[in-house]
Amino acid sequence: MKRFLIFIIPFFLISCITIKYQKVFDEIFEDAGKNSSEIKKAIHYFQNSGNYLQLNSLYYLLENTNGHSYVEYGAISANNDTLQYELENFSTYLEAKAAWDSLESEYGKLNWQPTKEIRDIKIISSKYLIENVELAYEVWKNKPWSKKYSFNVFLEYILPYRVDDEPTAKWRRFFLQQFQGLEKEMQNPYDSIEAANLINNKLKSWWDYDEKYSLDPNARSFMELLRTGEGSINDINIMILYALRANGIPSTLDFHISNLSFHNNTWIAVIDQEGNTIPIYNWQTDSKKLMEEKISPKVYRKSYRKQINNLTNIEKDEKLIPPELSGLHFFDVTPFYTKVNDITIEPDIINYPPPENCKYLFLAIYNKENWQTIDWAFFKKNSAEFIDLGLPMLYLPCYYENKIIPAGKPFILQKNGKLRTLETKENYEEIISNLQKTQSTSK
Repeated sequence: MKRFLIFIIPFFLISCITIKYQKVFDEIFEDAGKNSSEIKKAIHYFQNSGNYLQLNSLYYLLENTNGHSYVEYGAISANNDTLQYELENFSTYLEAKAAWDSLESEYGKLNWQPTKEIRDIKIISSKYLIENVELAYEVWKNKPWSKKYSFNVFLEYILPYRVDDEPTAKWRRFFLQQFQGLEKEMQNPYDSIEAANLINNKLKSWWDYDEKYSLDPNARSFMELLRTGEGSINDINIMILYALRANGIPSTLDFHISNLSFHNNTWIAVIDQEGNTIPIYNWQTDSKKLMEEKISPKVYRKSYRKQINNLTNIEKDEKLIPPELSGLHFFDVTPFYTKVNDITIEPDIINYPPPENCKYLFLAIYNKENWQTIDWAFFKKNSAEFIDLGLPMLYLPCYYENKIIPAGKPFILQKNGKLRTLETKENYEEIISNLQKTQSTSK
């Protein structure tokens, strides 16, 4: 299925943004605090350079920096104690899992919670910003496979210096040097997909996926991954994405919402010159299996750009936002991957009364003996419209207020787009397995 992502930057922004400098950036400077002097240095540098595309690239990074940070997570007990648990102390997944189980047997159920957050706007230097913009701009203008991409694609898929909540690092120059002269090895040096596959193949020997990292949500740093040569699927995908972007290949991470493990639900997607999403897969991980053998009820894309329609930007009461749907920097790309359908849900408010002043309705999928939210819609006049749902799939309509509250019986969104309600409790895992088999045989 071919879809196109179009990002529009008004011309007056590019030509006149220097004049509006103070008005646009007052809030950013206030947020940066003492670091505002570094932000201003970078702005003045590009204002004086006369390159307005580079200047606007910097503005793009700064205007969307809200919500970007490096986050450390700790293992927290029911008594709110932070327990010592370091994956580096264990050689294998089984050792790491046994240690975690031992802690839980002693302290009760543990939860990973943020213990430290370092916000980009507070620490990022002018030197880092300038180097990032100039190197990204250089490859976009000079790599043969990059020249046909628009400025808007450049902003979204080449320019960003971070992907997730990993520590920031100077990776651009490193990976640019690693793949110097790549075009000489290519059959068609204007083909970004060929370039992406070459880089991906060359990096196969650099890292090993270690299952133990699925137990821990902390992202490994650039230098740690180079030193140890191992990490989670997400850690490794981020490194490959660095290499692609450093060489002017528009790319991103797409993902399913999943609670099966931490950081193991992402894969790399490259944007070709026609605007199509082309997944590329790495070696020993199950990213290809993840895509080809599983129905995608929802696929989201990580984005540096702040997504103004995300629930986190609309709702300020955190207890009304499921953790799976929190955050400012992802958007829905389900139609790129699977057949979709729009549906309208009208909950049975007599048997499933909503919380007081309920504003949202959610859909959840059955995942490892639990229901997990994957989409939301405004709840108005006792109905909610959901857009671009993957099918066939089992869903549960629900409300949310610190926990999932059923808003009706589970239903199957069938291939023909019609809903089949499950009147009695059934074996949900068996139902999903049968839907997967049906989907696989129909491909």
